[in-house]
Amino acid sequence: MMAAIANGAVAGFLSGAVMTGTLKGAMQGALGGALFGGASQIGAVGSMSNYAATAGAGCVSAVAGGGKCGRGAASAAFGKFAGSKVDGIGGTEIQDSLVRGVAAAVAGGTASVIGGGKFENGATTAAY
Repeated sequence: MMAAIANGAVAGFLSGAVMTGTLKGAMQGALGGALFGGASQIGAVGSMSNYAATAGAGCVSAVAGGGKCGRGAASAAFGKFAGSKVDGIGGTEIQDSLVRGVAAAVAGGTASVIGGGKFENGATTAAY
């Protein structure tokens, strides 16, 4: 679990830095990445405990970024659900991973809009 948290934090830090160009954005990315890395290790993939952990990570990540807990939780859980439905797409090539990532981001963005939030925020949350 610690490796997943550390890997998530590093990836989140780098992507946050690239997306925002600020240390604050990098730190928020690191927090989100660590949270989602840890959540990925809780319960079996697709289990209620895994969805709950993902929703919790989405909530905390959203609040840390100035958003609302409910929207963050919904977009993360919905993105996780959609992502699990597209896991069978393709294989292990990079383009297959990109397709699955885009599908999860679109699902999270859609869930965020349905909840009254911004597509961008939900897509970013779900992409983790």
